Amino acid sequence: MPKRGKKYQEAVKKVEETGVIKHVAEAATQLLLLQSGDVDMAKNLTPDQIAGLDTKTVKVESYPQAAVHFLSFNQKDPDLTNPKFWEAAHYLVDYKGMTDSFLKGQMTVHQAFWPSGFPGALDATPYTYDPAKAIKILADAGIKTPIKVTLDVINSSSGRTGSGARGAPLPAPAAGIGACADALRTPD
Repeated sequence: MPKRGKKYQEAVKKVEETGVIKHVAEAATQLLLLQSGDVDMAKNLTPDQIAGLDTKTVKVESYPQAAVHFLSFNQKDPDLTNPKFWEAAHYLVDYKGMTDSFLKGQMTVHQAFWPSGFPGALDATPYTYDPAKAIKILADAGIKTPIKVTLDVINSSSGRTGSGARGAPLPAPAAGIGACADALRTPD
């Protein structure tokens, strides 16, 4: 095992002398501990929990992360391999609606696979929620609806607004274009 550096040892000693780090998985428990003064910091609180905090006694900070969440489709299904189907799918995600509501302060709109802040990242956001445009793209491509898809989403218990929450709003817009999207929640 490699030997730890001097700075690491100093940091560990400072933490041992001044505080305790404890893993608390559930955001609701973190919130209660924070409000009661039993902890000095909480991580991954949901936007509604953060909105309810007293900003005179609590400082909220947010830091960017290199996380990208995406949809992928089964390439064994001929309906889902058509590039026009993929193009139409871009217009069925209400990116702004999600980042302005249940993902507020946690996520930003990013529509490329390479995360923001990395060299070569594409930060343009050309897609907006537009079901009518999705219908037209499918019709012009000769793709017949309804199309049945199942979204396999992680039902996260990490305390944050997990992947399951991100997958939840997608079936309704899909139904608007004649696609049937069921959300299958998988434990994390």
